[in-house]
Amino acid sequence: VAALAKEGSEKGVSYNARAFFTRDGRLKGVCAAARTITEQRKLEGQLREQQTYLRGLIESSGDGLITVDPDGFISDVNDQMCRMSGYGRADLNGTQFADYFTERDVARTGVKQTFEKGVVTEYALTLVSRTRRHLQVTFNASVFKDAADVPPGIIASVRDSPDRLRPGGQVRERDTPLAGPSEARG
Repeated sequence: VAALAKEGSEKGVSYNARAFFTRDGRLKGVCAAARTITEQRKLEGQLREQQTYLRGLIESSGDGLITVDPDGFISDVNDQMCRMSGYGRADLNGTQFADYFTERDVARTGVKQTFEKGVVTEYALTLVSRTRRHLQVTFNASVFKDAADVPPGIIASVRDSPDRLRPGGQVRERDTPLAGPSEARG
């Protein structure tokens, strides 16, 4: 509610009131309290702006981004991860991370290693999309911590890397060398 201040400016206020009645049910009075929430509204606006900015950073990534809790459950994904997997955000959130890979134990190990070491890079996995297509990806992840310095999860970047890595993080050499520009033309 907006209240008019003495000097004429409007202030946001939170207003609570309660009616009091006599034993026979007649209105005896009202007790009311109001407090200014202008500063609270300002902080809420700043928080919304910050959240919008951070979500924009997450969504601008060309990699799939995913957060996973210590029990292996997905807690958030970006749109690119949804495109790569073929699943919507609501389909992925709250499900087991390992369930989307051909070798679930290898995926679980990658999450476990991230929590143990704090970071994992170039960890290879094979993502199984909703259409059952297999996509070779690399998993780069790190632990993030809350205000109490407790790690509530990991954030991982999932990048398409066809035919470069074997599941579990082993880099595979290409069977045939890449053709240079002159060789590609024939």
